[in-house]
Amino acid sequence: MSVVKKTKLTEEKIKIHRWDAVMTAKNDLPAPMLYIKPTVNFLEFIENNDYRILVTISGTNTIYDGKTIWGIVDKSSNTPNCRPNFYKQTGFYVVTLESFWYGYPNVGNEGEMIINTPQVYPEVPYFETIPDTSSKLNSMKDKMDVLDISSKVILSLILVFFLFFILKVCKII
Repeated sequence: MSVVKKTKLTEEKIKIHRWDAVMTAKNDLPAPMLYIKPTVNFLEFIENNDYRILVTISGTNTIYDGKTIWGIVDKSSNTPNCRPNFYKQTGFYVVTLESFWYGYPNVGNEGEMIINTPQVYPEVPYFETIPDTSSKLNSMKDKMDVLDISSKVILSLILVFFLFFILKVCKII
């Protein structure tokens, strides 16, 4: 697995302005969402690192302190939910942590996050060509067609026998 080391960011501390719990598409359990005011260096850093960061939380007096956690960064306006759009008024970005939600820190103890450097984000390999699966799909389709025909034949035979039985019971035949 190759590793992308794009933009280096000196160990920067960023104040957390707000915490929320959010349900993500990947998980039906709530995850922590942090609202932050990014610096210019931070914005360049996340853009060059696929908007994924590795952060260490501190100053919350909660279970999160001292933990190093992966996060996904978005503008707060890009996060689909029913929360107010803070981006227009504040310029906040959100960091959704890949962690369980353990509750809010006490008011005034929102803490800060430290961006771990150098950032290493695993590059996901991809296939340059898609393997040809058409023969397998056609083979499966033929089998499905055969099953479809045989199920129709069986259903027709059942209906004929059922009709014959009804007619016999009613003494029409």
